[in-house]
Amino acid sequence: MPVIAVGAAAPAMAASPGVVITFEGAGCKYPGRSVANKEYGYRLEFTVNSSEATTVTFESVVAPNYPDAQIIEVGPNPVDSTTTSIPEGESTVFVVIAADIQVSNGNSANGTATFTYTTGTGESGTVVGDITGFKPCK
Repeated sequence: MPVIAVGAAAPAMAASPGVVITFEGAGCKYPGRSVANKEYGYRLEFTVNSSEATTVTFESVVAPNYPDAQIIEVGPNPVDSTTTSIPEGESTVFVVIAADIQVSNGNSANGTATFTYTTGTGESGTVVGDITGFKPCK
């Protein structure tokens, strides 16, 4: 007698775990000396997609027009920390950066920035974004 096996086929590709962070250029510029007493301050909006709840720590920022740029705080509601909790799925994270030195010839919102980050799941990566033409923060 023949045997017939019945079962569900395995998916061709399982969902890949991890954290994906993007920066599409959304943000605003704070008034001078209003963030960490620095001349230039920006609030940047990142989109985070995560396959599980974790944390994200923004480790550093490199912005050629702002050689002393530093990350001041991170989070949906920044609270003087560079680490924030991330839920599973899509969320928005705000990163506040500040600097005293500007080397560009033009307005203070010109240039790009490279952000490095690590996650609570052991991942690390970089995000590069254009930090040009921000309107004042409200």
